[in-house]
Order: sequence, then C-alpha cells, then structure tokens
Amino acid sequence: MLNVSTILVCGHSNCGGCSALFMDDITGNDIPHTRKWLELAKGVKDKMIKLRIMDPAIREWMTEQLNIVEQMNHLLSYPYIAEKYEKVVDFDKKVIEKVIQHIIINSIKHDISINLSLESINNTAFIAWIKNKIIENKTIAAQLVFCATAYAVAKNVDKFKFFADEIHKCGAKIIIKRFETKFIPLGNLKDFNLDYIRLARDYTCDICKDHSKQSFIESISDLAGLLNIKVLAENVKDDEDMEFLKKYNLYAVSR
Repeated sequence: MLNVSTILVCGHSNCGGCSALFMDDITGNDIPHTRKWLELAKGVKDKMIKLRIMDPAIREWMTEQLNIVEQMNHLLSYPYIAEKYEKVVDFDKKVIEKVIQHIIINSIKHDISINLSLESINNTAFIAWIKNKIIENKTIAAQLVFCATAYAVAKNVDKFKFFADEIHKCGAKIIIKRFETKFIPLGNLKDFNLDYIRLARDYTCDICKDHSKQSFIESISDLAGLLNIKVLAENVKDDEDMEFLKKYNLYAVSR
C-alpha cells in the first residue's frame, strides 16, 4: 500500500528494552503492554541464558546484537514480506506446524482453518511436505482445513484441484474463502470437491433488501446441499440481515 522499498532494522547501545528482558519485576501485571512487547524478544533471552555470560555489560551488548536478527525474523513473519523475499512457503510451513502443536497440546476438538498462499498451493515440494505432515498427525487430520481465496483458485484451477485431491487423500479438508461467482461460477463447484465455502461479505450485506442477493444465497444453499459443502457467511452486521439468513440452510453465520 505504501510502496516501501527498504526497511532498516536498527539497534542501539544501552537499550532499555534489552536490559529489561533480565529484570524479574517486569513480569508484574501493572505493565501488561510492556510485558507483551518484551515477549517478542523471548528467543533472544533464551539464547543469552544458554551462553551464561555473567558480565552485565557484555550480556547487554550481545543481547542488542542478537535482537536485531530476531526482529528481522519477525518482519519475515508478515505474509507480504515473506512473499516478497520468497519465504512465503517456509512461512506457511511454520503456520501449519504451529496449528498442529496447538491442536495437540490444547486437545482442541473443532476444525481449524489454515490460510495458504498461491505459491504454496502451486509448489509440488510443499504438497509432498504437507502430505507427510498430515500423515504424521493422522489422528487430527480431519481437523485441518486448508484455505485459499477464490481469486487464488481462479489463477490456476487445475493446480488447485490437484492440491485439493491430495489433501483429501490424507483425510484433511479444503475451504475456499471470499467466494465470488466472478472467480468461480456456481456451475463449476461440482468440480472442486470442497468441504467448506466462505462467502464474500458483499453477498450478505443488506441482503434483506436485495432480491438478487437473496436468489444467490438460495441457489448456493441448494447446490451446496447436493454437493455436501458447508456454506459459511461472516461479518453480518445488520440484525435484519442476520435474521433473514437464518431462513437458509447455511452451516454458520457470524457477526
């Protein structure tokens, strides 16, 4: 949006934030925002503890150096930055691993949707990796729902179909989000073997007053029932729209 070509990550000496990492009283509830901010550098603190540097001045200097690298890694966790520097496939892998850990550690029982980039969906090596990862965690495979936008799907329909088929072979699920017929005509839905569709927000905004939107929701609801696809609507703001959508056989409607 801002067309920023270069981001400089600068460290400085006598950094109060780096020094505060080793202060026990920072963990108090009186400064929750500062505490949360310092958690971003927890990896740096852990590395420093392993080095066992006793001299405070040397420890502070080393912490400042390591923190620059740590914050650069944080920048690469933003999808746009990761994509620009060709790290988006690695980013998607890390997200998948985090979700799997979250499900297992917290005994999650519901499905969790994981957004994937177009680059990952089109990457044969990534597909092989994700299949192995699902098979390694086959007990929770049915809870993993891999997500792509309708726009991304339309970019390469055959690649997406291949990806979806491979994911289903492993027992996981597929969702297309921001669904719009300008990207995927309703008549083509039968070709995709989907588990979920999340509608673009425009389809449900002021639906109680728009007959064309009503006809569309009725059509996709009937078609989804035949194809065993669960349809979701989100960000429904108006009470009248919410009540109107309850008439249709949608899987879920949220605010």
